[in-house]
Amino acid sequence: MKYAGCNSAVECLLPKQGVTSSNLATRSIVPKGGSCLTPRSVPFFLVRYQVAARAAGLSQSTIRHTTNSLTYFARHVGLDTDVQRIGVDEFRTFLAALRDQNVWAGTPKVKPRLLSPTTINTYARAIRAFWSWLKREGIIRKNVLQEVPAPRLPRRLPRAFGETEVRQILQSASGQPRDIAMVQLLVDSGIRLSELVGLALPDIDLKLGRLRVYGKGGKERYAYISKTHCYVNRGLSRKSTATAPDGGPAISELGWHADKRPTRR
Repeated sequence: MKYAGCNSAVECLLPKQGVTSSNLATRSIVPKGGSCLTPRSVPFFLVRYQVAARAAGLSQSTIRHTTNSLTYFARHVGLDTDVQRIGVDEFRTFLAALRDQNVWAGTPKVKPRLLSPTTINTYARAIRAFWSWLKREGIIRKNVLQEVPAPRLPRRLPRAFGETEVRQILQSASGQPRDIAMVQLLVDSGIRLSELVGLALPDIDLKLGRLRVYGKGGKERYAYISKTHCYVNRGLSRKSTATAPDGGPAISELGWHADKRPTRR
């Protein structure tokens, strides 16, 4: 089907089109206000990658990060550039340009800072993973980007909170048993914030001092807490009357009465 402003050799999609499982799978096309995706370009194959990634069970955050990374890369090399023409030089030039990129450039009242080496490394790994997918799909014959090593990361020892800092964090809690239990559980177990928020009552074994948590990509693992976990008894016990600040239950069969964003604050 052909629409105004496009030719038969391109696929037309709405700019900023909401991507859902249905329209990704059917490749539905809406002509009004459409923009063109040149065949064999990064944006063209990115649509196919999103379908394949969802079918493979990759997390939404992984797909979103890969999409963002490839979008930036495509703008750098040219949105219409054939993926077969993109090589080591273009990839290295992009990584070098990222080192001069300000995070908050153009944002008023915010002091700009350069992208961290970790952020640049994640961009590089996402783009190389996409090129590996192109190779597996038979779209390209050789993954030339695999020859470029990921940018080095600075080796720093993890910084642990001191006793005074832990006390200050506990004092900043609202005073609710749930909030105190959540903070102490983070300090004691070392689990991620997303794993903490994802905890449900059946995941907590107080007798063994063990937590069943779900990490990135839905990976299940066990984390352990110290024997002196009376705070867990007060805040997480099935018989606990501890409530959330708005009066809801502290934790239930379905999980915390909490959300990750306010919990992070």
